[in-house]
Amino acid sequence: MKKYSVVISLLLTHFAFSQNGTITNGGFENWSNQDLYEYPVNWNTSDHIQFISSPTVTKSTDAQDGTFSCQIGVVEIDDDTLFGGVFHGDMTNFYNAGIPYSDTFNEVRFQYKSDIPAGDTLVLFIIRFENGSSSAEIKEAVVGTNSNWTAGSVTVSNATQDSLFIGFLMNNPFGNNLPNPTAWARIDALEMYNNGTAVTNIPNPSFENWSTQTTENPNEWYSFNQFISGHGNENAIKTTDANTGSYAIELSTIIDLVFEDTIPAVISIAPIDFFGTNTLTLLPYNASPTTFSGAYKYSSVNADQGFIEIEFFQSGNSIGSHTELFNDAATWQTFSSPLTISGQPDSLRFFAFSGNNPGSVLKLDDLVFSGGNVSLSEFETMNVSMFPNPAKSSVMIKTEGMYSIKIVDLMGHVVKFKNHANEAIELDISDLNSGTYFVKINSHESSTETLKLIVE
Repeated sequence: MKKYSVVISLLLTHFAFSQNGTITNGGFENWSNQDLYEYPVNWNTSDHIQFISSPTVTKSTDAQDGTFSCQIGVVEIDDDTLFGGVFHGDMTNFYNAGIPYSDTFNEVRFQYKSDIPAGDTLVLFIIRFENGSSSAEIKEAVVGTNSNWTAGSVTVSNATQDSLFIGFLMNNPFGNNLPNPTAWARIDALEMYNNGTAVTNIPNPSFENWSTQTTENPNEWYSFNQFISGHGNENAIKTTDANTGSYAIELSTIIDLVFEDTIPAVISIAPIDFFGTNTLTLLPYNASPTTFSGAYKYSSVNADQGFIEIEFFQSGNSIGSHTELFNDAATWQTFSSPLTISGQPDSLRFFAFSGNNPGSVLKLDDLVFSGGNVSLSEFETMNVSMFPNPAKSSVMIKTEGMYSIKIVDLMGHVVKFKNHANEAIELDISDLNSGTYFVKINSHESSTETLKLIVE
C-alpha cells in the first residue's frame, strides 16, 4: 500500500453546481449523517486508518459461533491496494499502546474460513508492553482456501505483559509483496490459552457486537471527515455561530496523529478523491455569474491565510478565476466580489481551504453566486434572506409568505418601500447613495427582521 499523506495538490478537488449557477446549500443549513463502515465493538480496524470508499473489514453472517464473524479482505483503489486488519490497541499511537491485559498466554485459538491465493497469508500480529518496553511477534495464521469452518491455532512466546496489542492482518507488514485483491478470511471464536488451559479472553472475541462509523457533512458538500473520522477527528463541522440562519460551517487545520501530518480542512461539492489519477477533473457548469458573495470569520495562527479559489473553464481553457482571501476577523464579515468571465463556462473548479497552520479556523456562511444568468428563481431555493451584500444596483430579498420591506438610511428616513411582497423579490437600489442602510422586513404574521445593507 502506498503511503498517502494530505498535501496541497490533493486538496484541489472540484465542485458540482446546478445548471443555472446555484451554490447548493451555500448557507450550510442542511446537514446529514453519513454511514461509512461497520466495525466490531472494542476492536479497531484498518478502515479506521485508511477508509476511502470501500471497507476492508466487514461483518459476515456466516459464523461458527453466534450470529456474526469478521471478514478481513483487500480493496483495490486505482493503483493502490488497501489490505484489511482488525486489532485491539490504540489507533492514535499505533505501536505504543495496547489494551490492559496481564494474563500469561502462549497460544491463540480461533475458527476461520478463507480464500487466500498462494503466496498470501493472514498473520497474527502481537505487541506486548511492560514497564515501558515492548516486544512484537508476527506469526502466520491462515493460508490457502478453506471452505468449511476450521480450527486455527498460533503458538506465541510465553512472555508477560501489562498491556497487549493483538490482531489479524491480511499481509505481513514487513514483507515486500501486496496481497491479492481477491484474498479474504473470516475469523470467529477467538480464545486465549496458556499451556493448554484457557485464560481471560479479549473483549468481543466472537465479533458479535458491531457499531457503525459515521460522519456529518453539509448536504451537497464533501470534506476530509470521511477519511479522518475513524481517527477521532473531523475538521469540517456544523456550528450554530452563523451569519444568517441556524448554521454555518467551521473549517479547522489540525494535526492528525494517525497520518502524523497536518491536515487542513477543505470542502467540496464533489467527492474528494485521494487516489485518482486526475484530482483536478473539472465538473460541468454553464452559468456566468458576475458576483460572488458570502460571509466569514477567521482566526489564524502565525499569519495564516484561508481562502476560496474559483476558476471557470471552457473546453479545458481557463476563462476566469477569482481568489477570495480571508484575514483575521473575530466577527462576521460579509464580502461581495466581482467575477470576470471571458466566455461561456462549461466547467468550474471551486474549493475552500482553512490554512496551513494547525489551529487556524475558518467559518463560512451564505456563499452565493449572483448576477449574469444566475436567476431569481434560484434565489428562492437558497438559505439566505438577502444578497448580494454589499450590493450596487439591486438586491434580492426573501422570507416566507407575504411581507413588506422598508429600506431606511442612518438618519431614519425611509428611502425604499415595497408592500405585498411574496417570497423572493428583487429591488432596484441603483438610485441610492453609497453607504449603510437597514432593511426592515415585516411579515404578515407580525414578525420583524432587520438586516444591515451596504450599498457600494
